[in-house]
Amino acid sequence: MLFCADSLPHEWLLPQCSCAVIHGGAGTTAAVLRSGVPCVVTPVFVDQFYWAQRVSALRVGVGFGTTPLLKVTAADVAAAIRACVGPSAEAEAVRCNAAALGEALRAEDGVGAAVRLLEETAKAAIRERWDSAPPTPLVAEAPRGQVRWAAVAAALAASGAAYHGLCKL
Repeated sequence: MLFCADSLPHEWLLPQCSCAVIHGGAGTTAAVLRSGVPCVVTPVFVDQFYWAQRVSALRVGVGFGTTPLLKVTAADVAAAIRACVGPSAEAEAVRCNAAALGEALRAEDGVGAAVRLLEETAKAAIRERWDSAPPTPLVAEAPRGQVRWAAVAAALAASGAAYHGLCKL
C-alpha cells in the first residue's frame, strides 16, 4: 500500500513497516536502524553510498552502495525488498539482524557516549598541549558563563587531537 503525507515522525512510522526504502541520509538511516526494520538504501550522493554499504555489510538490509540511482531498476528494488521481507532463510536472517541492531541502538545512550568522547578528547588535547607548551585557555567564556564550543573545537583542531572510535558502526 502507498500512502502520501506531508510529514510523519520516523519513530511512529517505521516500526509499522516491514521494510523501508530510503535514500540513505545519515538521519533517515539512523532512524531506520533504530526502528529494527530492514531497509533498502538507494543512494544519490555524498555519505549515502557509505550508509548503503554499511547496511549491506551489517546484513540489516540491501544497499546499492556502488550503483548510481539512475542505474537501479524497478526489478533491482523489488529484488532488494524481497531479500528483506521474503520467505527465504536469508531474508529471515536480515530481519533478525535488523531487529537485534535496532534493540541494541535503542538501549544505548548515544548522547551520553558522544559527550564522554568529546570530554575525553578535550582532556587528552589539553594534556598534550600542556606537556609541550605553557597552558593556554582552551575554553572562552561567553556571557552568563556559557561555554563557546567553537573555541573548544578550534583548540582541539589546533592541538591535532585525533578522533578515535567514531566509525565503529
